[in-house]
Amino acid sequence: MGVLIDIKKHDWPVSIALDIIGSGDVHEDGSQKDEGYTVEKHLGVRKIFELPGYSIKPYIGGGVAFTYAEMKDKDASTTRSEDDNAIGGWIGGGMYVGLTPHFNLGLDVRYSRAEVTLFDKGREAGGVLAGVTAGYHW
Repeated sequence: MGVLIDIKKHDWPVSIALDIIGSGDVHEDGSQKDEGYTVEKHLGVRKIFELPGYSIKPYIGGGVAFTYAEMKDKDASTTRSEDDNAIGGWIGGGMYVGLTPHFNLGLDVRYSRAEVTLFDKGREAGGVLAGVTAGYHW
């Protein structure tokens, strides 16, 4: 789940991208349950391409990813939890269609990466994220 925000003045060639993305996963094996979660704040730039005669607007972007990761290990009698913060990067793209003058529907795909340490192991937080977008613009 996420929120994508673009800030752009009419004469700027690119938008400032301010995005927040959250993801998680659970793995169960008998009584053992492992949970992992990340929250990423993406700051960067996004280039939106205007295609004359078309309502589809493709875009690309990239920048810095400020990443929070948490992992929980649970078994029948104990729960361990650890978290870490890291700075990494992100790159992505997508497209959207203006359904009305102020409402968009689209797709977003991105890759992010940051190295965190959880339970004394270096781990990669982030990865490929894809989603359907719906949004308002003015």
